[in-house]
Amino acid sequence: MALLDRVHDAGRLVTIMGNRASHLEAEIENLKSEGDPKQLAAAHQRVTELQADNAKKMSELGEYGYRVALVYFQAQYPDLEMDSNPFTKKPEDSMVPMETRQEFGDSVPAEE
Repeated sequence: MALLDRVHDAGRLVTIMGNRASHLEAEIENLKSEGDPKQLAAAHQRVTELQADNAKKMSELGEYGYRVALVYFQAQYPDLEMDSNPFTKKPEDSMVPMETRQEFGDSVPAEE
């Protein structure tokens, strides 16, 4: 249950950080119209940092979601084995030419 609470808290944190980044982007637009380059540069840097941190938190949230699903799966099927952490590199995977992190594209492939 603690893991589920942690996932929920991480989701709330991601939402809060996204809102904060949106407010800072609005502040950047306001500063652009007023014309103070130092404040604009500082606000732009902060937005960039928040967006990078938000992306990291989203990745962590996905991993927590996997762990919650794994706990439910193990409770439902106790006789089956699963990797406890599928995000680690394994020696048998080293010969397969593939990036560790793949971008996900949910678009429909073009028909040939």
